[in-house]
Amino acid sequence: TMDAYIIQNYISSIDMLDNVVKRLDLQGHFADKSKDPYSRLKTYPTKEELLKYWQWLVSVSFEIEKGIISVEVKAYTPEMAKAINDAILACSEELVNKMNDRAHQDAIRLAKNEVATSEKRVLQAQRSLQKFRDDKSILDPQTTAKGLEGVIASLEAEAASLQAELNAAMEIMRSNSPRVQTLQNRLRALQEQLVREKTRLAGLDAQDATLSSLVGDYTQLVTEEKFAQDRLVHAMAALEAARLRAISKSRYIVAFQPPTLPEESLYPRPLLFTIFGFLAFLVLLGICSLVIAAIKDHMGV
Repeated sequence: TMDAYIIQNYISSIDMLDNVVKRLDLQGHFADKSKDPYSRLKTYPTKEELLKYWQWLVSVSFEIEKGIISVEVKAYTPEMAKAINDAILACSEELVNKMNDRAHQDAIRLAKNEVATSEKRVLQAQRSLQKFRDDKSILDPQTTAKGLEGVIASLEAEAASLQAELNAAMEIMRSNSPRVQTLQNRLRALQEQLVREKTRLAGLDAQDATLSSLVGDYTQLVTEEKFAQDRLVHAMAALEAARLRAISKSRYIVAFQPPTLPEESLYPRPLLFTIFGFLAFLVLLGICSLVIAAIKDHMGV
């Protein structure tokens, strides 16, 4: 509906007039001195006079319910009337095409900007992730943490088994026996290793490169990279959709009834105009008679 209002106003505008003048010799047709003085155009009209004459020549109506624009054109010949209508239709379609192109180009430009921004964000996220791996000398803290949890679980199981074996040995052997001391040394070493691994996993080590302290930062970097990649995919899809819309014509003018060549002249109507002229002459004659009679009566003639 908005496009229809634009076209309706455009048909009556100076821009439409200029475009039609480029295609047709309007002034040569309508300023012909052989035509009647009442309806013909001035020989050298101003821009404003030409526009006013154009708006008198072209009648535009818009039916909101049906969405149909109707155009009627006055001319001295059927061929010129049809030519003007054809020119109006062609110029209106050019305007719609320009509006389509502008909208599509704006959409493509915005989509390209979004793709460029998303590509920069992906590149930045990848660089940050690579820098993290290089600085911390670790590829994936999450995977390493899971592996370390498995190691701790294995050590705990081994320590529990060794503790049970030591308890059994102490029931039948002395505490200073070589077997018991060997089991105790093994259990002590195993417990120390287990503490170290748990400390590393918990991030309580004095070193900066503790595992648990890196997992949060690494997770944030990975999430940022995934979000940037998803955004890039959506931006590229939007760009492709904008390009497809630009190829197809989403808005266009359909000539519901193409301009036709008139077969009957509506103006002038000799009989009707003669009757109106005769009646107007009688009215004027009556007024003059009344004025003359009033003057004579006033003068006492």
